[in-house]
Amino acid sequence: MATVRELKVLAPTRIKWALDLLDVQPNDSVLEIGCGSGIAAQRILERLTGKGWYYGVDKSDAAVKAAFKRVHDPERPDRAIIRRGEFDADNHEPLIFNRVLAVNCNVFWTDDGEALRGVGRLTRKHSTFVQVYEAPSLAQRTKIARILQERMPPIFADTTITKRSVGGALLLAAVAKVR
Repeated sequence: MATVRELKVLAPTRIKWALDLLDVQPNDSVLEIGCGSGIAAQRILERLTGKGWYYGVDKSDAAVKAAFKRVHDPERPDRAIIRRGEFDADNHEPLIFNRVLAVNCNVFWTDDGEALRGVGRLTRKHSTFVQVYEAPSLAQRTKIARILQERMPPIFADTTITKRSVGGALLLAAVAKVR
């Protein structure tokens, strides 16, 4: 019987799009906020063929356990770190990541902007921050896009908001370059 790590689950469209936008390179340091069961993490680690490393955080015990099983490599245990908890930029050294990914992570449009400022603090200059959402309705997608379009430019340069519909899924991507 195959273990979770051996299985490569088909990634949902939102994750595939997010990974394309993130454009991970072999030596990148990647933070994933809301890593879920590790589907994106598994694909990110495949691209980190150099000195790159991955750090994932999620609020769910079950998700963190599944992600750990999916990506843990006993030969390189420091290459991927999975932690349970809320995203809190104050728990990390500043300027540590050059790629940040968040898929369906609502804190960035529901809080007062503190989470976005936290990502800005953790990322190096010229880093990439990708958020992708699969909204339940057109109205919700429009609301998320409006809020992110207002909040992101003061913190990040070159913020781009893109909407697309794929197979009935209402997707939204917010991609930013860190100043």
